Amino acid sequence: MSVDPDHDQLGLFAVPATHLAVGTATPSPGVVTDPTLMPDARAEEHFWQHVVLTPRGCWYWIGAISSPDGYGRFTFRRNNRQRAISAHRFALLLVHPDLGADAADIGEHYCNEPLCVRVDSAHVRIGTQTNNLTYAVGLGRHRGSRPTTAIDRAARSIMLRTYLRDGGDPDHAHRLFQPVPSAAADQLGLF
Repeated sequence: MSVDPDHDQLGLFAVPATHLAVGTATPSPGVVTDPTLMPDARAEEHFWQHVVLTPRGCWYWIGAISSPDGYGRFTFRRNNRQRAISAHRFALLLVHPDLGADAADIGEHYCNEPLCVRVDSAHVRIGTQTNNLTYAVGLGRHRGSRPTTAIDRAARSIMLRTYLRDGGDPDHAHRLFQPVPSAAADQLGLF
């Protein structure tokens, strides 16, 4: 690898290395991050361009994915203000605009699909952190630092997104990409 001193980037990349970084996007100069920015019609239209709808099942987010949690991420901008938000939280804001930026209310994935943005009682709904953790522990999908699947959530979400972007059948997606339990998930606790 060589470094291009004129551009302060790795010479082997065709684009500046900053475009390859993983993590939260840095706002452009003059753009301010605003966690209270609410969706408008343009942001909503852009959001739905990244969703695969199914008649009965999950509505899958096929845009940016956060790591390590595997949830969809959506960033929208207006008047030099921008907000990066979970895709399912954005979907909740479209249905419940009064939800705002209050951290006490969260989006619960009752369907257990991190990429689901379908707001209804069987998929994504408003809940509390306590209820969400109780539900996750009861299902065995929250085990502290022990692995709960053979692959991590972000890798699974990326594989699912790729499958759907490549024309995969969304009605079969949940069955094909459901988490595979690891040996740790089957092991009983000591106490």
